[in-house]
Amino acid sequence: MIERNAIYTEPPAFLLEYRGNPLVEALPPVIESSDEVIDMLSHNEGHNDGERQYSPRYRMHFVALKY
Repeated sequence: MIERNAIYTEPPAFLLEYRGNPLVEALPPVIESSDEVIDMLSHNEGHNDGERQYSPRYRMHFVALKY
């Protein structure tokens, strides 16, 4: 299991409903631009052939754990 300390940030001012919610405030910042998303998805971190045996539902978690 990977343990990380949460970094809390205030949500944008227009999302008042999110203020004070520690689960939302611990999320990473929203990605603002399409270019940034494309850049993040373009990096090839390698793969593990053993992960291919799992269903797509679980394979998405493997991708998320690499970032």
